[in-house]
Amino acid sequence: MTAKSNFLASLNFEVMEIKHSDGRVDKVTNEWKDADDEMQRDTYFGMQLKKGKDISEKMEPFLTGVTDSLERARKIYAFIKSWYTWNGYYGKYSIHGIKKALKLKPGNR
Repeated sequence: MTAKSNFLASLNFEVMEIKHSDGRVDKVTNEWKDADDEMQRDTYFGMQLKKGKDISEKMEPFLTGVTDSLERARKIYAFIKSWYTWNGYYGKYSIHGIKKALKLKPGNR
C-alpha cells in the first residue's frame, strides 16, 4: 500500500431538517424547487425573465417543429450562445437588465 488514506471510504451527511419535540420543523437545506422559487422571485433574476418576452419572439423561428424537450434545450442554448457576446464578467444576473442586454448583446457567465 502506498498510503492508507488511498483506501479509506467516507460518507458525508448534511442536515436536511430539524424536527423539534413541540412539532416545529426547521428546514436547514433547501431543495431544488426552493432554490428555483427563490431565483424566480429575485428582482435581478426572475423579474428580469418575466420582462424578457422579446427574446422568446426572437427564438421562436429556431424552435418551430421541435417537440423533443432535450432538442429544444439544445437549440435555446445554441441561440443564446450565438446571440450574446461575453463581457468578461462572471455572474448570474444581467448587469443592464434583460431588455437592454437583448439590444446591446453583452452577457456574463
